[in-house]
Amino acid sequence: MLRSSFFSTLDNGSFVSNEATVGPWSPNAQHGGPPCALLIDEMIRHSQGDGRDVAKVAIEFLRPVPLGQVEVKVSEVREGYKISLIEGELYVDGMLALTARMWWRRGELGRSPEVISDPNELSNAIDISQIQPAPLIEFPYISNIEWRFEAGGFYELGDARVHCTPKIPLIDVRDANGISEMILMLDSANGLSQVLPIGKWTFVPIDMMVSIFSMPNASEPFTLDAKSEISDSGGGITRCTVSQNGRLIARSLQSLYVEARK
Repeated sequence: MLRSSFFSTLDNGSFVSNEATVGPWSPNAQHGGPPCALLIDEMIRHSQGDGRDVAKVAIEFLRPVPLGQVEVKVSEVREGYKISLIEGELYVDGMLALTARMWWRRGELGRSPEVISDPNELSNAIDISQIQPAPLIEFPYISNIEWRFEAGGFYELGDARVHCTPKIPLIDVRDANGISEMILMLDSANGLSQVLPIGKWTFVPIDMMVSIFSMPNASEPFTLDAKSEISDSGGGITRCTVSQNGRLIARSLQSLYVEARK
């Protein structure tokens, strides 16, 4: 199931989704991770540079994302030297599927002391090569990422700690970007930390908000510490702490829609 990239570029500046984007629900539907990552990557390319870091990403899922030709539109909402805001929209075959907002902030090393409320919740730097890769659930998106579980697993209920790395590029002709690589896998946090059997229940995210503590490195394994909670009225949340080599990167929150599978 390995493919050269999740997306290929087209001559008109748009993209086409490859089989590697396919999720578990339909052979014609993408997993949420790849299109979210593509949208964020394009937004970063629109605004990167000038000494600014990404501070926050908020993504809204308007509908399931089909396979097809993908176009991204980016606009600036607030200009500013210290902070700025941009918006992005992702269309598949002309249909709006995702929207996102991204805040940027100007960083300066040494401007403030580092204060972390609970350093013990971060994964200590370990040799992840000593952890065996997880047996894969057979759909393309999962198969094109390496997952090494330190706690939990694809077939286990409850909290999960997993080290993950893409096996292929997000886009065929583009170097990796740390933020979009993180988003590619972070959208899976609700499934990694399932608290109801995925074969009997649907618990899909309707959004994803990511507050970024420090900028991640590209092509370096991410550690996801994920926890899901579900109410008795069909709602839920997934919280995730993201780190790299023991360094805090981000914290995310997903709002879930929950119902029994028919």
